[in-house]
Amino acid sequence: MANDPFQPVQPLLVRLDSKEVNALPGSVTKMSLFITNQGQSEEFFEVSAQGIPLAWVSITTPVIRISTGEEKEVQINIQPPPPEQVQAGRFPLVIRVVSQAHPEHHMEMEA
Repeated sequence: MANDPFQPVQPLLVRLDSKEVNALPGSVTKMSLFITNQGQSEEFFEVSAQGIPLAWVSITTPVIRISTGEEKEVQINIQPPPPEQVQAGRFPLVIRVVSQAHPEHHMEMEA
């Protein structure tokens, strides 16, 4: 029953402005995360990054309040250290968004 019209809607919709992030050592790469609350009530969502050292990441609003039906943007900045302090390579960046009231409502995206 893949097309069941009575199937509940995911209360959380998350998208990134780009699918792939290329962060160069010593520079800042900015990306936008868009979160839509499709639930029945206002929610607080926690945004975090995993897969790279936390010191490389800054999130403008790590906890954000979003009303029902509202979409908000969160800026995520990635700043690896200068080339002499880090070895070049691929790092699996995962952005995680979790409802504080309902932790079972969460999404993860690879960037």
